[in-house]
Amino acid sequence: MRGPATLNLLLSSIFLLTCFAFADEPLQSNNIVKARIEVKKFIYEDVELFHNVLFKPIPGAPPSLLLLNEFDEVLEKVDISDFSREECNNFLLRKGFYKKSNSQDEVPEQFLTGPYLPREDL
Repeated sequence: MRGPATLNLLLSSIFLLTCFAFADEPLQSNNIVKARIEVKKFIYEDVELFHNVLFKPIPGAPPSLLLLNEFDEVLEKVDISDFSREECNNFLLRKGFYKKSNSQDEVPEQFLTGPYLPREDL
């Protein structure tokens, strides 16, 4: 396991996903409907498989992924309105979140404290 000096960026042990109201917004096209169904499946079927990921419903808000640091400060906000279910999953995996095979699986020790990503050189 790497020491704190080699870990440049710690994304918080909390990843927030804001909820949105599917029924309250007018449907403009088949693509929008399909994207919303995909995101809804991600929220209700996949989020529970990711370690350090929380779902917090905010009625009427667009679907957004919020990456927080250890001080609960927002590092990044991503609108996932047009994401597919696979794109949502891949986004979290690229950010270093651990995905369990099923909700009862144990999380390996190296993933317990949160996702670590190398800091980009400025």
